[in-house]
Amino acid sequence: MKEIDSIHYRQSHMEKICIKTAAHPEPEYPFETQEKCFYKFPSYLRRSAINEALGKVSAYISSLERWEDTEPAQKGRKPSFPKAGHVFPVFYHKNMYQRTGDNTAKVKIYIRSTWDWLEVSLRKGDTDYIKRHCIDRKECSPTLQKRGKEWFLDFSFKEAVVLNKPGISISPDVPFRILAVDLGLNNACACCVMDRDGRVGGFGKSPRSL
Repeated sequence: MKEIDSIHYRQSHMEKICIKTAAHPEPEYPFETQEKCFYKFPSYLRRSAINEALGKVSAYISSLERWEDTEPAQKGRKPSFPKAGHVFPVFYHKNMYQRTGDNTAKVKIYIRSTWDWLEVSLRKGDTDYIKRHCIDRKECSPTLQKRGKEWFLDFSFKEAVVLNKPGISISPDVPFRILAVDLGLNNACACCVMDRDGRVGGFGKSPRSL
């Protein structure tokens, strides 16, 4: 795991040892032995599952190494091995998701013992909101989320923003810093302060409960 640094190389390596191809006719851990459970399983979802598993294992190894290097008197609870599941897939455009109308779309899911397209309705209030507030933003591929007993498509949007430049020339001797804020899942946000030369002057996280 540690010797395989590139994300794309990790994914490729996992597929080589799991997926039967002409170049690799006898994979070490053949995925097709489970074909009754994963009949015609889309490659997009398979690769998403591989990357999610690699990310969890990589984070676990890093946490375990930090725990092992910590002084015994300061050690807390040993990191537990990550559990599978509770991950909702991205429905990539064209391959897994297609917009068919202003308030309709279709998604590819496992239904009737095969992977097929299912027509779904989008709430008019949501589509009207998107038209009003996101008309200049690029719609990204949605994720399928389960809340209670219902399923929803969650959309995110991309927007290019040009940062305002100072109106006056600033001397290199005058401190000039930027603050970057990254909204997260486990934390409400992570903030980073950086100098003009790339040095990080501060970093902090805000708990999700805030």
